[in-house]
Amino acid sequence: AERVVTFADARPRVDYASLATRYPPFLPRPTPAYLSEMSTLGGLLGAWGQDDLDAGPPVPVAEVLQHFEYGDPEQMAAAEQFRGAELPFKITGVPEVQRAGGKWTVDYLRQQFSKDGQGFTQMSRNNFFLHYLRGLWDTDVLGPYPSVSTRMTFDRWAAAAAAADATSLPADAAHHYFHAAGAPRAARFRPADAPAPRTEGSFIAAD
Repeated sequence: AERVVTFADARPRVDYASLATRYPPFLPRPTPAYLSEMSTLGGLLGAWGQDDLDAGPPVPVAEVLQHFEYGDPEQMAAAEQFRGAELPFKITGVPEVQRAGGKWTVDYLRQQFSKDGQGFTQMSRNNFFLHYLRGLWDTDVLGPYPSVSTRMTFDRWAAAAAAADATSLPADAAHHYFHAAGAPRAARFRPADAPAPRTEGSFIAAD
């Protein structure tokens, strides 16, 4: 019998973490040339088409954003400079994120996402998922809604996601998307030193 790929052992066709990557040299402060190094969305899609994701991006992957290590005072000082200039960058080695990553096993995610209020699924007609306001979408002018809500549970979605990776789901086939619940407004705007109730909002915010 044909082996069924489950969510627990599914692997994407492109393992981004294993691809050779070229990083930019460290910048202690923003430079005028920083933004000019970045590509447009059109340029990104031209190099790696959204209808052929399993082909993978050009290798080595050319990172242009600065990467700052959380535990390095000099790099965090640079991050403050970039944040003050409202320029994009990445921070690596954040302890809270690393702890959450170690905690989020497949079984743990399945358990948490199976609870009410932790997420929902939507389906689009193809691989183009459009964010829109339903109340402003005129179906007489624009046609059917580009995506619809479904009653798919997390386990069913996970199985569909594993099958999509295993079979390279075509770009023009129906795609299902799982939306994890975010933190409620009260949690997002709570003072940093205020205690956070474990029952408030999503487990992602709590973890």
